[in-house]
Amino acid sequence: MYSHRKSLTALLIVLTVLLTLLSGTVSVGAQSEAPNATIISPEVAPDGTVTFRYVGTADVTRVQIYGEWSKPTGDFFCSPWPTPDMVLDANGVWTYSIQLEPNYYNYRFYVWRGPTTANRVQIHDPLNPPWDPTGINSQVFVPGPGVEWVGPQDVPHGQLQVVWYHSEQAGVDRRMSVYTPPDYDKNNRIYPSLYLSHGAMGNDVDWSTQGAANNILDNLIAAKKIRPMVVVMTNFNGIPGGTPGYRMDLLNSMVPAIEQQFRVNLNPEQRAFAGLSAGGGRANDILFNAPDAFGFFGLWSMAGTAPALDSPLWQNPDLYNNRGIHIGCGYSDGLITRSYDLMSKLDTVGIPYYTNFMDGCHTWFVWRDNLYDFLTTILFKIN
Repeated sequence: MYSHRKSLTALLIVLTVLLTLLSGTVSVGAQSEAPNATIISPEVAPDGTVTFRYVGTADVTRVQIYGEWSKPTGDFFCSPWPTPDMVLDANGVWTYSIQLEPNYYNYRFYVWRGPTTANRVQIHDPLNPPWDPTGINSQVFVPGPGVEWVGPQDVPHGQLQVVWYHSEQAGVDRRMSVYTPPDYDKNNRIYPSLYLSHGAMGNDVDWSTQGAANNILDNLIAAKKIRPMVVVMTNFNGIPGGTPGYRMDLLNSMVPAIEQQFRVNLNPEQRAFAGLSAGGGRANDILFNAPDAFGFFGLWSMAGTAPALDSPLWQNPDLYNNRGIHIGCGYSDGLITRSYDLMSKLDTVGIPYYTNFMDGCHTWFVWRDNLYDFLTTILFKIN
């Protein structure tokens, strides 16, 4: 039997852990530093000036900030993102300030403990961690006219959670990140479902961190511009079989797991799939190899290639006429030719589609906008 003293000690330990979590301390291995609760990062001034701060240990020799605020330059990624040095002040705080236009920006820190990149680690901002610590980037929102749709607003919020499923393709349990809309737990409604794929070097939390998908959905649902929906953010890394293997895992394991665990409509016309870059290539693969599995497809900066016109995959174009196909890309993105090729073939066969092209490169500025356009123009509206 526990004594009162032991019970009190256990309670104090639990309270200490909770207070630590609430203070914003999230570690990634041994790479994150414990933040000072009195230091604010990022701090956004009314004129859009953002100040980032990092509190390191005595062995830190240099800190850089890697930020998504470069402008389109005509190259593939609008890259490299600038990596300016932060300045160490007398209080031991590394600081960097920059004035930014209203928008959402991703960033992370490069922390050096020696002269070479072998002594450098990449971490998110310990004072501003993503909702799930597997996300490498932190974010800052600079408010202003025209970007209210993407930033955190005073509206009801949905929930983000990690969901595990058994992958028949990989033979192991794997994770997905799932967004449920506000009031999901307070009703018995059946919801449509949207499946999202990240790009190369990403994972299942990309859309809810870098993509700010949960903010976009919260804001649009609150404004009654879209139907509430369950959004499933998948992870294609580690699934055997490449793109076809991902398709098999999606259809045979992910979708059934979601439809068992969540109140979603089982009608394929109330199910959508979209992806960016390598995820756009997967959307392309699913569109032509399993067109009846989803009612809507988003192919953004797609890395895949549409089948040749003499492929048997084009022999029944009527399969696609009741599908909402949405294609988008940045004009400076090197992959835009893949989108143009797909559009040309769709035109030749007579399959309708929607587009959302804009100034930009291979960046989240484009993909967040494409998600917004997909949600507000066609998703779950034309069938």
